[in-house]
Amino acid sequence: MLNKKQIVTAGATLGIALATGFVMQNGDAVASRLGDAPEAQPQAEPAEAPAVVQSSILPSLPETPAEPEPVEMAALEEDVTVTTDIAPPPAPAAEPELVCETTLQAEATAAAMVRLDLMSACHPNERVTIHHEGMMFTAETDTNGAVSVDVPALNQSAIFIAAFPNNEGAMSQIDVPSLEFYDRVVLQWRGENALQLHAREFGADYGEEGHVWSETTRDASVAATGQGGFITTLGSGSDDTALLAEIYSFPTGFMTDDGEVALSVEAEVTAKNCARDIEAQSIQISPEAEPAVVDLVLSVPGCDAVGDFLVLKNMVQDLTLAAK
Repeated sequence: MLNKKQIVTAGATLGIALATGFVMQNGDAVASRLGDAPEAQPQAEPAEAPAVVQSSILPSLPETPAEPEPVEMAALEEDVTVTTDIAPPPAPAAEPELVCETTLQAEATAAAMVRLDLMSACHPNERVTIHHEGMMFTAETDTNGAVSVDVPALNQSAIFIAAFPNNEGAMSQIDVPSLEFYDRVVLQWRGENALQLHAREFGADYGEEGHVWSETTRDASVAATGQGGFITTLGSGSDDTALLAEIYSFPTGFMTDDGEVALSVEAEVTAKNCARDIEAQSIQISPEAEPAVVDLVLSVPGCDAVGDFLVLKNMVQDLTLAAK
């Protein structure tokens, strides 16, 4: 149960940037040359050898042996050609290129919801931001670079954009005509700010049947059959850069009774947000009205108020249903 509630009223901006570039390099050729060989120099004629004088003291010198006769080499009967045929080593097999295409597929489902399937093999285990009609939230791909998420449509001609931190991404568009039967309220914020969207249908009090919030979200089938509304929670991550959202959907076009749905935004004072300013934004769409956007900057009380709740009633408008 909620400990303490205060009525509070209190902006936020979001954006994306893209960049690109390229580099080219060139090289030069180098030439070389050879020098001429030096001319041969003439040789001097040998001097005449002196006469040999024999002495009785020395033994007689042996006679000079006759010069050996030249040996003639037998000529080869036929020319022999030696060839070496060695095949060059095979070139290494080229590694297969990683396909880095990013795809985003959209499929309309029950209760004006859209199933998004993102695939990007070059972005495994990476955070990606999903954009749709001013709503933004972060998701994270798996080890294969894939992620699937169910998103409430905010426009009958719904456009979705998935953007990675390096500005790569994909876009998808799909028609969601059943949105004309639904009212939707979006609450979105950044980081762990403990914000909550509450809907109390047809006079329900907190904790009773008909009190719809993040702990009793219901299923989309409840709205598709006209039994009541449901909450969708989007976003992953717990640091200050994570984008989170809660969306309440109510099947206004399927209801035949009078009644009211009381809507409120609540902020719990925690050890992580106490004595800080937090930002939030609401987007409210209806079949019979123009979309309404409210930005909020809230100064959270000091840390001695941890456990208290702030009720922000002016961020969203109650739904009033008239019998058809």
